[in-house]
Amino acid sequence: AGGETITTTATYTITEADILRQAFTNTVTAKVGDVEDTCTVTVIKPIENISVTSIIADEETDITSYAMAKGAEQTLKVKVTPEDASGADQVNWQVLTDPGEDSDVVSVKQNSSDPTETVITALKTGTAKVKVTVGEQVDGINNVVTREIEINVTNLVTGVTLQDGEGNTESTVEVGSTVQLSAAFSPEGADAPASIVWTSEKPDM
Repeated sequence: AGGETITTTATYTITEADILRQAFTNTVTAKVGDVEDTCTVTVIKPIENISVTSIIADEETDITSYAMAKGAEQTLKVKVTPEDASGADQVNWQVLTDPGEDSDVVSVKQNSSDPTETVITALKTGTAKVKVTVGEQVDGINNVVTREIEINVTNLVTGVTLQDGEGNTESTVEVGSTVQLSAAFSPEGADAPASIVWTSEKPDM
């Protein structure tokens, strides 16, 4: 009858051949006479897991936290499983900042040629969280995985200088007298170690 709307349904079945093709896009067409319409069916390969590694001397170790010295730089890399997952190339690195927290402890600079890598620079002492996000939303499907890494920045001691009460690095004393020595650490403001081991070249003297 004129003006009557007839609704039919069709089922699109993911076949074994589709699975072997992994992620793909297919177009389904419905045609009645000279009238037709199409629907795009997108099948994605989901991200199963991501891990973050610190690249040191070509060694890669999965990490959730990392310690750095102030002023140091380190490259972090995210590994996606499976490697050919949909959205595996959609990577974003960022420093997380909670209200009231210092956002200047570290900085991130994502590698423009390889977004799975970023350079972390330790700017000041403190603790920061770096978040990496991999994947994307596809037609309402949440194919996004995130990971957070805690970065602890300390001002490590790189040098120590012994001096007497007068600030001299060499001291001359009489037999039977004593001299008090102190240890000065560098760089200025470096975190003093919890303990210091003192030794003497000639302990009997």
